[in-house]
Amino acid sequence: MCNTISPSEAADLIWKFTAYKKTGKELSPASKGVPFTAPRLMFEVQGELLFAAPETIFENFDWNIIDYAAPRLDETEFNIEETGKGFYIDIDGSRLKYRYVGNEPFLPHLADTDVWTPANLIYWLDRKLRQPDIPQSQMLEWLRRNVEYLTDTRKITLSNLMIAKYALMNKLLAKITTARQNVKHTAFELFQNETHKTLDFKTPFTFSENMYEGQLYYQGSYQFTKHYLGSNKIPLMDGGEDGEEFQCAMALDAEPAVRFWLRNVSRHTASFRLPTSTDFFYPDFVAMLGDGRILVVEYKGEDRATNDDTKEKVNIGEIWARLSKGKALFMTALKTKNGLDIAEQIRERIGK
Repeated sequence: MCNTISPSEAADLIWKFTAYKKTGKELSPASKGVPFTAPRLMFEVQGELLFAAPETIFENFDWNIIDYAAPRLDETEFNIEETGKGFYIDIDGSRLKYRYVGNEPFLPHLADTDVWTPANLIYWLDRKLRQPDIPQSQMLEWLRRNVEYLTDTRKITLSNLMIAKYALMNKLLAKITTARQNVKHTAFELFQNETHKTLDFKTPFTFSENMYEGQLYYQGSYQFTKHYLGSNKIPLMDGGEDGEEFQCAMALDAEPAVRFWLRNVSRHTASFRLPTSTDFFYPDFVAMLGDGRILVVEYKGEDRATNDDTKEKVNIGEIWARLSKGKALFMTALKTKNGLDIAEQIRERIGK
């Protein structure tokens, strides 16, 4: 009995057989065991060098919730309006409506001021809002100031706060989340400007033959000749052959000063990465030059060339390159920059 395969399966087998024959004759640098590494960015904390990861940078920044989230909820952030039939609770312009049930107030036991005191409300909020990165003493004081401002300054009764306690909890949680994001940006700015930083060449990111096993590979007609993992193990690029990243890869492959290069896969555990204030940054390409220097290339479309995200990435990339003392280069490539195409930008950065 003869089994048949589809045209697409046949094309895939032909491509794999062709790639297999090619790699049998021309071993990739990775399969030959040619070393390829990129130094890690590190920073010093109390005499110890730590890998520069966003969470590690944040964890080593001393902050107080009171300094980043003012304990004062004004009318535009949180408001309670009592009506004849219930309550309206406004949070950032969104209105929630609570009605009385029958002749009894909604959840009347919550309004019993003999049971519920400011301290009880504060401790209830503390249990619901406990955060691992905020000491309980700071959280309690921040909550105390929030409750005191609402009751003493804005004259909202404690019974009304108790009825709206879940809405209040959600609003305070949102303030904590916003504060934490602001703290991360502050911590990262301090890391960039003041923290003792260095590059680790002894335990670097190490690229290896099977590092991207399981990834989808490029199977098009263009024959790259300098990819570190070989022409049959080039991870897919955004936009495919019609994309601008592909044009950047072609320029790297054709540059005589490039010994070999690698398509650096975003969010892969084996990939080279640098920290940002909230996440990791994975540059698009890493190349080894013939003179032994490392070239890191991030490609950007014209619509993202000057946004805040790109500026942050460029800044940390340039810090990384500067710390290498000439052993590494970083560049952001555009379709055209100052009248230069991608290949010309690469040659300019290399120094040719």
